[in-house]
Amino acid sequence: MTLERISAFITYCIAVLLAWLGDLSLKDASTVAVC
Repeated sequence: MTLERISAFITYCIAVLLAWLGDLSLKDASTVAVC
């Protein structure tokens, strides 16, 4: 993979992660962290 593709992939993963976390409440996040 090229550096550009790696950077795009990392950025995409971060964006998805933030969106996913944004949909969770703190209680749900804690439950996921424990599991």
